[in-house]
Amino acid sequence: MTVMGEAAPGVWAEEFERSGRVVFPQRRRRIWVRLGLMLLAGLYGAGTMSDAFGDAGGGGLFAMIYFALYAAVAVFFGWQLVTRRPVLTVDRTGIRYGRRKPGLAWEDVATIGFVSGGPKIMRTLPVIPQSVWANPLNVQQDNVKDLQAFAGWLTEVLARRRSAVQE
Repeated sequence: MTVMGEAAPGVWAEEFERSGRVVFPQRRRRIWVRLGLMLLAGLYGAGTMSDAFGDAGGGGLFAMIYFALYAAVAVFFGWQLVTRRPVLTVDRTGIRYGRRKPGLAWEDVATIGFVSGGPKIMRTLPVIPQSVWANPLNVQQDNVKDLQAFAGWLTEVLARRRSAVQE
C-alpha cells in the first residue's frame, strides 16, 4: 500500500473529493533514517566520552545524563515509527498538523508559501496565516515527500475554497 505522502497529487485530489479529507501519516523511511543517524551519533558520543574522561573519573554522571537523553529520543522516534504520528490532515475545514495544535482554517490561510530550507532533506513548506501574529504551519517532508507538488495542490484547494465562498 502506498503511503499518501509519497503518492501523486492526483491521488490526493481524488481522496479529497471522495472523503472530504486527506490524511498524511509520517513516512516511516524518514524515521528510520533519523534512528540510523541517532545510532551513529550515539556511538560517536560514547566513544568521545570514553576518550575525554578516560580514567580521570567524572564521566559517570555525564554518561548517565547522555544515556537518559539518548534513550528518551530513541523512545520518541520509536513511538513515531509505530504510530506514524503526528499526522498532517487536509480537510474541508482547513489544515491541521497533529492533534494538539489547532491548525489553520481555510478562512485563516493567507497564502501557501514557497518551499524553503537548506539541503533537500530539510525543506519545509509554510502555510501562511492572515494574522501577522499567528505562526505559519510548516509542512515538512516527514509527511509529504514532494513538497513542491503539495504546494501546488494546496494552492488549488485554497483557490477552490475561496471561489466557493464567494459564490
